[in-house]
Amino acid sequence: MNWYKTAQSGSDDHMWLYNASLREYDPQGYLEPVISGWVEEVASGAGDVPIEEITYPLSYMSDEATGWITMIVGRKVNKHPDKVSLSDVYEHGRLNVISADKDETSVYRVGDYSETQEVQNLRGERVKFWETDLYDEGDIYTGEGRLTEMPVGPEPSDFITADSLELSTSLIGGDLILFIKMRDPELYGTLLRNDNELV
Repeated sequence: MNWYKTAQSGSDDHMWLYNASLREYDPQGYLEPVISGWVEEVASGAGDVPIEEITYPLSYMSDEATGWITMIVGRKVNKHPDKVSLSDVYEHGRLNVISADKDETSVYRVGDYSETQEVQNLRGERVKFWETDLYDEGDIYTGEGRLTEMPVGPEPSDFITADSLELSTSLIGGDLILFIKMRDPELYGTLLRNDNELV
């Protein structure tokens, strides 16, 4: 299937979500929640608080197909996202693509949670955090697995889940470059210019 043509804006019943990652992390068909290196860095700003008390393994997704690729690859190759090249993305980038049913109850957009304590489901309906599948009081004795409020890390535009999600595809190399070229010609042009500046 030609994903650069197919993965467009979705329909009344489903929407496309995207998880930017690195080529070295082969998801084997499923997007699994993790505590990423970036989230660990953010959480480290909380001082001596144990990381498991302020964050939780999550998968982060976006409805913008190419939004996070240069950020993720840039961290890998120690470049500012604006300086990432086509070769960098070809060698290191990965884009996981998820076709999410809008009735899915494990995926939510963070939105204005910090002000309202609400998140949005995939139909855009507001839901109190404690009413979602994300909410978990954990083990009643140890507290292990507890997620009773939004953890450190998610941004307002993020879609998050604590569950494993089946992927529609995972793009790397030439397939990823073609997808970017078709979906985001402006980004493709920037990546190409950055490559040419290295010659």
